[in-house]
Amino acid sequence: MAVWRWALVGSLLPPLLVAVMLLSLPSAPAAVADGAGAGALTLSVTVNGLPGRAAEDPGIPAGHPVVKRYVVTNRSGADLHHVTVTDPAAPGRALVCPGGPRFRLRGLASAVCTSRVPAAPGRHTTTARVRADIPSVGLRPTAATTTGYRGVGGAPVAVPSAGSAPPTP
Repeated sequence: MAVWRWALVGSLLPPLLVAVMLLSLPSAPAAVADGAGAGALTLSVTVNGLPGRAAEDPGIPAGHPVVKRYVVTNRSGADLHHVTVTDPAAPGRALVCPGGPRFRLRGLASAVCTSRVPAAPGRHTTTARVRADIPSVGLRPTAATTTGYRGVGGAPVAVPSAGSAPPTP
């Protein structure tokens, strides 16, 4: 009888040890779209290195490059799909993002898009926007920010050529 009990306990011991070991392993975090609500997607823009509308004063000489950097940040744990950045001041293909015009952005990551256009005379204030999809939970986060610059100058400047007579006083 003692042999029978020992055989029974001995045969249960390995599966019991495996079960205890599996239960003692740290569990993986749950795959949820934590923080996927309001504020999960952010957008910040610099114009020639200045934040937002700071390039409106002193301005950018007309014809010189206006370089905008759009920093898109996914503050949620969910991956964002079909991320699209738009800015009325960067028409057509002037705005370039990594992965194309509809890219994917992993959870808790950022991407930098850029645009480059020549400065036009006058004040140019627009609202840049970003939108995305989180298909797993059916959400469509968005963000927007105001950005702009002021183009100064723009009138052609006459430059005397070599050998021409100096202007009369």
